[in-house]
Amino acid sequence: MNSWARRDKFSKALIIAGLVVVGIITVAGCDDNSNTTTTTQQEAASSSTSTTAAPTTASSTTETTATAASTTSLPGETATTSTGRWVELATLSGSSDKTGDVFTLTGAPAELSFDITQGDTAIYLMEEGRSLEMNGGFPEITSMYAVKNSTRLLLEPGAYYLIVKAFTPYTVTVSEQR
Repeated sequence: MNSWARRDKFSKALIIAGLVVVGIITVAGCDDNSNTTTTTQQEAASSSTSTTAAPTTASSTTETTATAASTTSLPGETATTSTGRWVELATLSGSSDKTGDVFTLTGAPAELSFDITQGDTAIYLMEEGRSLEMNGGFPEITSMYAVKNSTRLLLEPGAYYLIVKAFTPYTVTVSEQR
């Protein structure tokens, strides 16, 4: 008699339930990656303006003026059009791990722009006084491929700093509209 036939009903049920859970996790994991790529492509297509600034040190501040009206909205919000100058609060560039200086977000519209040339990069925005090593954190952006894009930051006003974990060239900038 084989080992499957000797098992009781409870053991068989546990084995089958475990296999079903593993199958669901596998399918959900594969589906999640394709949604992330689609969202990034949709964000890139919906951008109506782009501001490019030369890389600077993390502690410098650069101002640029938006050349066209930008339209932003979240699900459930009405789109609003606003113009103003974008102030560069922090920039990090390099090809290895770096931690930037502290900067302040006032609560105005803010964005994180990034240019990752080869991938294998994680970008974190940490609150002042918190440590990635001690408190942990979730990256704002992770990439395994080359990508150049920006994303809106929905953070409370306060003091923050950038951390980039990378093995390949990158440039990361935080800007706020004022």
